[in-house]
Amino acid sequence: MSDPSKDPISHGREEAGAYWNAHPIATDSVPHPRGTEESFDAIFERWERRMSERRLAFLNSCRDKRLLEIGCGIGIDGRYFSSHGVKYQAVDMSRESLKLARRHFTMKGLLPRFANADATRLPFDDDTFDVVYSSGVLHHVPNMVEACREAVRVLRPGGTARIMLYHRASYHYLLVHWLVRPLVWLLLALPFGTAIARRMPDKFRQTYEICLEDGFSADRILSISTDTSTPGESNYNPLSYFVTQSEVRTLFAGLEGFEFYTTELKYYPLPFMRKAVEDRWGFFLQITARKPLNASG
Repeated sequence: MSDPSKDPISHGREEAGAYWNAHPIATDSVPHPRGTEESFDAIFERWERRMSERRLAFLNSCRDKRLLEIGCGIGIDGRYFSSHGVKYQAVDMSRESLKLARRHFTMKGLLPRFANADATRLPFDDDTFDVVYSSGVLHHVPNMVEACREAVRVLRPGGTARIMLYHRASYHYLLVHWLVRPLVWLLLALPFGTAIARRMPDKFRQTYEICLEDGFSADRILSISTDTSTPGESNYNPLSYFVTQSEVRTLFAGLEGFEFYTTELKYYPLPFMRKAVEDRWGFFLQITARKPLNASG
């Protein structure tokens, strides 16, 4: 789904919660049992290897600040914050993710400051945090508009918001919308479409099988393109919004000094111009903005 302002509550909180309880972020990506120290360490080490200098500089700038992470998952970013002098607090709507996050922090001797909360109703007073941080979460919230308002509300005047959302003007969006979607539609219409789909890459085949089972939908294809998704109840991501820079300014009305850059370039087939394409059409839209000193709530 592309525009969060048009239909912000078309997917229920229960549907999103069921998916993230079944698939806590990154736990499907390592060859270790979920909730083991080996699993947490493998995910964290991969996260560190992918760290850019720009992102590392931001993380380190949060030392001694009171920071709220909206959508902490299993506590990967939180592990870094809590180990580097940040006054860390986090919320997540997925009880399974929080159970794993608490286990993760306990194993590493870190203080587990987590709360089960809906991003549209944060259990904190106005102007509470020096930094509000959310990486790859708000675009999965059914009422994304209200979740963004809440992020602004709890940020103190002069504080910084650091948010990552999916980028509509991205190579990923163009690929899925203009190539994958029409091809899935075509194969669904052909009597031998399933035979062809079985020979396609796993991600495409899974997308086809989900649409074969639950019906073709352009929004569904965009949503399942973003995270682990396979056929079956609660096995595919039910909602992902994609936004533009202009929409970000509207979603986070009340903030100023917006800075943007893009990262991540999945499925790019060419060995050249990769950095230039990622800088212009990256999948992840990284956003930094601040709350004016004279603002409140």
